Order: sequence, then structure tokens, then C-alpha cells
Amino acid sequence: MFELLLIAIALIGSFAAGIYDLKTTNIPDKVCIAMIILGIIIHALNGFLTNDFTTLLNSLFFAGIFLIIGLVMYYAGWWGGGDGELLIAIGILLPTLSFVKTQFPFAISFFINTWFIGAIYSVIYVIILACKDKEIGKGFFDRIRILLTKGYYRKIHVRKLKTDDMIGENIPRLKIYKRLIRGLTKEEVRKIKKIRKYVIIKEGIRYGIVFPLTLLFTLLFGDFLFFLF
Repeated sequence: MFELLLIAIALIGSFAAGIYDLKTTNIPDKVCIAMIILGIIIHALNGFLTNDFTTLLNSLFFAGIFLIIGLVMYYAGWWGGGDGELLIAIGILLPTLSFVKTQFPFAISFFINTWFIGAIYSVIYVIILACKDKEIGKGFFDRIRILLTKGYYRKIHVRKLKTDDMIGENIPRLKIYKRLIRGLTKEEVRKIKKIRKYVIIKEGIRYGIVFPLTLLFTLLFGDFLFFLF
């Protein structure tokens, strides 16, 4: 019963966060935090009822591993902070599963699968975006290369600027610089809107939806590599 509840929380929470990311470029912290708290509570309750805290310890162990991975990916500029939070949340909720056949603990198989599902998703995403947005680069393949390697910059009216957008230019007056690898705070957005009419932001692949898609794939088919062969 607990496993089904954990799966439901992981699927609902990750799809909600992923869809929100597609619409806003931002994964809501509250959703990830709620998933993490619920996961810990349910694993702890299961431990008290069965006098076996193995799953709780496993969830904390994988959360630690995914925290390190998330930080590395964040500071390398490949993921946003929300991507790492969502990875940690799923790791805490589903460290192992008894009825899904995987070659590794479920959390590890899920993480490995994210690279394959993520690669397929990224290619499809940039092809669609490259076809739609001709301002990214001169040619079709040039636009794909930019999106896959660096993301791209675009100028927007400050009315559209929102919390967690990545700044794409230096604003020395506010001590805000494009080298920042975090999203803008609510206060920074407010200050920018007071002194600017337009601002440049950095866009990239909206990656959050990869996690629920990978989770669904792993639940249904197990390991991606062994599914192919």
C-alpha cells in the first residue's frame, strides 16, 4: 500500500512540476519540498509499523547522492535548481520498489534512464524550437547547436520578467551580472522593473518534464538499456 501511495505522489508531483516548468521555465519549490516531506513521513511511518527503517535510510542515502549530482549539474550550468530538487524528491519517494524489475535499485535505474530519455527529449525540443524561433541563429543547424550547447538569449519587456528567470546581461547598478547561475529573486525583479523597460534573459531547454516522463518509463519498462535489447 505504501509503495502505491509513494508512486502516486511521485507521479502527480513530478508531472505537476514538469508541466509548470514548460509553461513558466520554473519548477515550483513548494511542490518538490512537499514531495520530499511526504516521502520522509511515509518511510518513517512504514519503519515504525514494520520495525524496519531500511527504506527510510535508503531514501536518505539516495537523496544525498542526488543532492551532490544536482549541485554539480547546477554549477556546471546544465540544470536549474528545480531540476535537482525534483531529482532528490523522486529519490526520496522511490529509493527502491519491490514490484518493478530493474538491474539496480529503482532510484539508480531511474537516474540512468533520465540521461537517455533526456537526450531524446532535448533533441525533439530543440528541433521544434529551432523551427519556431528564427531569431536564435542564422541557420537551422546553427540554431540547434546553440540550443544544445549554450541556450540562447532574448530581449523581453520587463512586464514579462519574473522570479527565477536567468539574467542574460550585466546590470552593474543593481550588482546583477549575467555570470549568475541562479534565477532572479522577487526583489531583484522588482528593482529591474523600476529602472529598465527591456531586459535580456537567458533561455534553455525546459528540462523538468523529463523527470516524470522518465519515472513513468521506468515504472512500465524498467531499465532503458535492457528495454532496447
